[in-house]
Amino acid sequence: FYIEVAGLSPAAAASIFAIAKIWDGITDPIMGYITDNIRTRWGRRRIFFIIGAPLSFCFALMWVSGFGYAWYLGTYLLFSTVFTLLMVPYDTLPAEMTSRYDLRSKMSGARMLFAQATAFLSALIPGQILAHVADKSQAFLYIGLVFSVLFAL
Repeated sequence: FYIEVAGLSPAAAASIFAIAKIWDGITDPIMGYITDNIRTRWGRRRIFFIIGAPLSFCFALMWVSGFGYAWYLGTYLLFSTVFTLLMVPYDTLPAEMTSRYDLRSKMSGARMLFAQATAFLSALIPGQILAHVADKSQAFLYIGLVFSVLFAL
C-alpha cells in the first residue's frame, strides 16, 4: 500500500516500519509498567480494553490514500500505540486469572488457537476485497475498516 497506492519510496516505507519497531521498544515496557501499577475500580487491565477497543478504529486511518510521509508515519505510530495499549494487558491475563499452571496453559492454548484462526481469516479477507473492488485505494480503505471492526470486537 505505502509504495503502490500512497506513492512512497521503498526507503520511506521501510523507515516507517523501522521507526515503529523502535517506538514499540519504548512503549511496550512503559505500558507494562503502567498496567502493573495502575489501580482502578475495574482492576489493572480492563480499563485499557475499555479505552483501547474504540481507539482500534484508528487502524483504518493508515489506509487513507492521498497523504504524505508524515501522515502515514503518524497513523502507523498511532495504531502501534493503540495495539500496545491493548496487547500488553491482554498478554498478562492468564497469569492474573489463575495461579494454576494447568489452567494458564489451557487459557494460553485457547488464545493461540483463536489467534491462528484469525490469522487464517486475515489472509482471506484482503484478497477477497481486492478481487472485488477495482480501485486499489478504496479496496485498502475497506480492508482497513473491516479490520478496525474486527480489532474492536
